[in-house]
Amino acid sequence: MDPILEFDRVSFYYDTDADRLPTVNNVSFSLPRGQHLAILGANGSGKSTLARLMNGLLLPDIGAVSVAGMDTTDEDSVYEIRRQCGMVFQNPDNQIVESTVALDIAFGPSNLGLDSDEIEHRVNEALALTGLTELRNRAPHELSGGQKQKLAIAGVLAMQPSCIILDEASSMLDPVSREELMRLIIKLRDEEGLSIVQITHYMEEALEADYVLLLSEGSIVRSGVPEEIFSRSDELRELKLDVPPFIEITQKIDRIFCNDGVAAIIDVNEAAEHVSQVLQQALTSKFPKEILQDELLRLEAMNEAGRRRHLVGDQSVIEVNELSYTYDDNPLQKVTALHKLSVEVKQGEILGIVGATGSGKSTFAQHLNGLIRPEEKGKVRVLSLDLSDKKHVRLIRRMVGLLFQYPEDQLFEETVALDLAFGPKAMKFSLEELAENVERAAAITGVSHLMDRSPFELSGGEQRRVAIAGVLALNPEILIMDEPGAGLDPEGRKAILNDLAELAEAGKTVILISHDMDSVARTADCLMIMNEGRVVAIDTPEKIFSADGLLDEAGLGLPTTVEFLNLVSKSGLKVRASAFTAGEALSEILRAYLEMAEGGTNG
Repeated sequence: MDPILEFDRVSFYYDTDADRLPTVNNVSFSLPRGQHLAILGANGSGKSTLARLMNGLLLPDIGAVSVAGMDTTDEDSVYEIRRQCGMVFQNPDNQIVESTVALDIAFGPSNLGLDSDEIEHRVNEALALTGLTELRNRAPHELSGGQKQKLAIAGVLAMQPSCIILDEASSMLDPVSREELMRLIIKLRDEEGLSIVQITHYMEEALEADYVLLLSEGSIVRSGVPEEIFSRSDELRELKLDVPPFIEITQKIDRIFCNDGVAAIIDVNEAAEHVSQVLQQALTSKFPKEILQDELLRLEAMNEAGRRRHLVGDQSVIEVNELSYTYDDNPLQKVTALHKLSVEVKQGEILGIVGATGSGKSTFAQHLNGLIRPEEKGKVRVLSLDLSDKKHVRLIRRMVGLLFQYPEDQLFEETVALDLAFGPKAMKFSLEELAENVERAAAITGVSHLMDRSPFELSGGEQRRVAIAGVLALNPEILIMDEPGAGLDPEGRKAILNDLAELAEAGKTVILISHDMDSVARTADCLMIMNEGRVVAIDTPEKIFSADGLLDEAGLGLPTTVEFLNLVSKSGLKVRASAFTAGEALSEILRAYLEMAEGGTNG
C-alpha cells in the first residue's frame, strides 16, 4: 500500500538570504497508512515547519512532498491534500469559527459542497468519535480547553481525512484532558485506521507512537521505534530533550544490580514490575550492600546539590480574602469563576497553582494585577495596596508582572529588542535602567541572539521565552506565570523553572500556574489546588501529593515519579512516594531496598 505521506530530500527556507540555513534540511521519510508517528525536537528545530509542509500550507524549496500520491505543489490538488491531511494546532481557538459545536464541525463539510444529509451524518459521526455528542448545541467559548481541542479534532474528522497532524495539540491541556486526547488518538489509529503525526514536547506521549523521528536544526538525526529512541538517554539530552523518569530509573536500577542496560521499557507498569523483579533477585542472591550504600551516598549528595533552598520571608505580599467573581456577559448564563477564595503569599515564596481547565486559576491571577477588580465583598491586597482602589492599579502593574497562557497575545513590536523594551519604556524607566533590564531579561531567558528578529517569525517556544523576557524586563516584585513551560522543549522548561527559583532566592515572589505536575512539584514551596473556583487544599507539595483522593477529586494527576514509586510499592517495598526527580526516586528505592535487606539479615 502506498504511504499516506512522503518526503523526498525536502529543504525549506524562510529567508532567501544565502547565509541563512534552511529551517528544514534534506528531510526524507514516509508515513505508512494507519501508523502513529511522533516527531520530537528542541524549540526551533523545524517541527512546526515540517508539519506545515505536510499539507501544503508551505511548499518545499527543494525536494518533493506527496500526500496520498499527490504532489503538494500541484495547485489542482491542494484542497484534496488538505482534506486528506487535517491539521490541529496548539491553540484550538484559532480553528473555531462557528457559534455552536455542531455548526463548527459542519463548517468543513459544508465548504466541500456536500448535501445536508451527508453533512449531518458526518457531524454526528465526529461528535460520537470525540465524545462531544452531549455538547453539540453548546457555544464553543463555553467549553474547557480539552473540549475545545476535541472540537478542533472533530472538525478535521468531519472532512474524513486519512491523516491527522497534531502540532503541540496537548500543550495547554490539564492532565486528565491530555490523557483523554491520547486515548482518542489511539482510538482513531486502531479503530478508524487513521495515520497520526504528533509533534510534542511531552516525552510520555511519544511512547504511544509506532515510530519516532528526532529532529535537530531542520534535519532528522535519528529515527526508530520508541524502545530504541528512549534507550539513548544521553543523545536525547544533547538534543535538549529528556527521557520519562520511570525509564531513567529502570535503566539505572539495571546498571546497578545487573551491571548492564536493557532496551527501554516504555510501559510504566511493566517497568515497575521489572524493577520489583530485579530487587527480589538481588535479595535472593544477597547482593553486596556495601555497593548500594556507596551508590546511595553518591546519589543523595547529587540530589542535595541540585536542590534549591531559599528562605521565604515573613512579610505578606499578597492577601486575598473571601474573593468571589462571576462572569455575567451573558445574563442568561452567568458563570461563577471564584467562590470565596482566601490565600496569603509571603515574600520570596513560589506558590504553585494547579487545577483542571476552567477551575478559576487564570481569573484569580488577573485579580492580582488589577486586570480584574474585586467584587464588592472580596478583598485583594498586593504589596499593601488595596486593588479595589482604582488609583493603585497602575502602580501595582509596575510591580506585578503577568505572563498570559498564549505568548502571541503579548508580542506586537517589529523586533524582539523593541518588544522587551516596550514595558519599561511605558513605565518611564530611565534609558540606563531600560537597557540594563532588557539585557538581563534576554540573558535569563536565552533570547539574546534573537534581539534583531521579528517575534512573529519565531517558533512557538521561542515566542514564549520572549514573552517571559518581556515580563522580566519590568523587574517586578511579583511574577505571575501562567503556563510558562507550555510549548517549551524539556531543557527550556527546566531553564525557566531554574530562573524562577533563582528570582525567588533574590527575594522575588512567584505565582506559578501550571498543568505540569512534575514542574510544580519540583519548584513550588507551596501548592494551591483549585476546583470549580474553590481552594480545595493548600500545603507543601509533599503533603499534597501524598493525600489520598485529593488530586482525583480535582481532576489532576500525580507527578510521574510519585506514580512510579506507588507502583513499585505494590511489590512490598516500603518506599515514600515524595520524590519528584528521577534521582530522588532512585535514592528512595535504594534506601527502601537496604532497609528490607537489613531486615532480612536481622531476621
